[in-house]
Amino acid sequence: MHVWATKPEWDQSTRENWGQVAAGVACQSILTESRARPEWGYAQYAVAVLDGAGGTDFLRWGSVGSCAS
Repeated sequence: MHVWATKPEWDQSTRENWGQVAAGVACQSILTESRARPEWGYAQYAVAVLDGAGGTDFLRWGSVGSCAS
């Protein structure tokens, strides 16, 4: 699962908070799917911010094993 946003103008604290919230939602979503459907083949997520020049700044990444159940 990928979660991304077009790079907004925000301060470091807002950026970190957004990354943490987005990672939590992504992790819980794939954890829920993997528990509900044995054939679900996805177990990793990444949260990134894309800038207008094509650059990517990864904020968080992980797998379902890192989620709080």
